Amino acid sequence: MTTTTACLTALRKRNGEHVPFNLDKLERAVAAAGAMTGEFEAGIANMVAKAVEVYLADLDELDADKVQEFMECQLMEAGFFRTARACILYRERRQVQAAANDGGCIRVA
Repeated sequence: MTTTTACLTALRKRNGEHVPFNLDKLERAVAAAGAMTGEFEAGIANMVAKAVEVYLADLDELDADKVQEFMECQLMEAGFFRTARACILYRERRQVQAAANDGGCIRVA
């Protein structure tokens, strides 16, 4: 079995820092969201993370917002609408918090 992880080497975080892409971290985030909503367990999180990884492999540049966007889309495609909504609201809250810390400007992706 081949994996696309080798292509996904660097991720630009929201603060501009570049870090190695970590599929396990993505899987943990999906699992936490699924557990919070009660829609699915950890095994499903692995499948969602792998599906997101396939989408991301086609991108030239990887950033945190794109990863989250693809995760939300994949959750919706899989029928996990409550979990996708929770992720969207979480991202929005993080943007508002960051804006408050950054002088009040909300960045729109």
